[in-house]
Amino acid sequence: MKCASSVIRASALLLCLAGVNACNNCEKLVEKVCTDLGPEDCAYWKRQGGDEKLVPGGRKVNRVCGQMMDDVVYQPLLDGQRNMIKAYRASDAAKAKAGIK
Repeated sequence: MKCASSVIRASALLLCLAGVNACNNCEKLVEKVCTDLGPEDCAYWKRQGGDEKLVPGGRKVNRVCGQMMDDVVYQPLLDGQRNMIKAYRASDAAKAKAGIK
C-alpha cells in the first residue's frame, strides 16, 4: 500500500510540474489581481497584506483560488480589493493629518 501511495503522489507531482493540473492557482490569482490593480496599487496592496488576506486557508486552497479567478467571482473580488486600498489610503491620510503614525 505504501508503494501505491508513493506512486500516486509522484504522479500528482509530475502533473503539477507539467502544468496539466494548475498547482499554483493562488500565485496566479495574486498576479492577476496585481496586474489589474497596476504597479503602484499592487505594491501598496501587498504592503497592507492584501495578498495574504486574499488567499484562503485550508486543504483545498488551490481549487478555491482557481474558482476565485472565474469571471463571475473575480470582478467583485477585484472591486473589493480596490475598495480596500481606498479605505487604507483614506485611513493613512487621516492619520497623517492628525499626526498619528
